[in-house]
Parts: sequence; structure tokens; C-alpha cells
Amino acid sequence: MESYKGRQLADVIGSAGSMVLFMIFSVCMLIIISAAASAYERISSNYSETFNSSAAVRYISNKIRSSDKCELSEDGGVILYSGDIVCRIWCEEGGIFEKTASMRIPDTDGGDRIFSADSISVSTDGELYTITVSSGGESFEALLGRG
Repeated sequence: MESYKGRQLADVIGSAGSMVLFMIFSVCMLIIISAAASAYERISSNYSETFNSSAAVRYISNKIRSSDKCELSEDGGVILYSGDIVCRIWCEEGGIFEKTASMRIPDTDGGDRIFSADSISVSTDGELYTITVSSGGESFEALLGRG
């Protein structure tokens, strides 16, 4: 009988030890998963904010490159001329808007919202354009040479 009781006690201790090791493993995995999820959330939110600003700058840069003539507007945006088509890009109410018209400069009423942004600034020194877009506390700037 004693060997049976000793064996039963060894089985209980073995099972408890296995459960404790599994519990330690589970807790460590939860800690690792939560740390990875937190890092991913930070990377994802930073990428989203930066991507929105950089995409807006690239879009405006490509529009300036493809236009025949470019004028800066008083609201920090640009007026682009391509043949008979005139395109106006400006920022208001937390977004970058674009409006296109034929043969005349479009007003800032209406227009299509193309990006979310806090502000836009386009300036030039003759040969070099500086395009800056701010969104969500982050700012992205690009220099563009017309050539």
C-alpha cells in the first residue's frame, strides 16, 4: 500500500509541476504578445500619420511637375495650369481640397477632399518649390525643382 500512496503522491506532484511550468510559459507568452502588440500599434499609428502627409506632398509635387504653369495662391495652396484646364489645390477645415475648371481659376467653394491635413504651404524662390504638409502633429516637407 505504501508504494501505491508514494506513487500517487509522485503523480500528483508531477502533474502539479507540469501545470506550473505550463502556467509560467503561458504568462511569458502573454507578456511577449502584449509587448509586440504595443510596438505594432505605435509603428502603425506613426506610419499612418506620416504616410498621409508624404502622400499629399507627392501628389502635389506630381501635379506641379505635370502642369504647364504654376502660381501660388494667398491661402498657401497652388493654382496649376495645364492647357485649358486650371486646377486649384488648397487646405481648409482639416483637409486638402482640389477643384478643376476649364479656362478660369476655380473658387474654393466645394472641391474634392483628397487628403486629411492640418495645413499646406507651397513656396518658391524661382526655380525651387518647397511643399510642406502638416497632419496630426507631424510635418512632411519636400523640395521640387522645375526643370
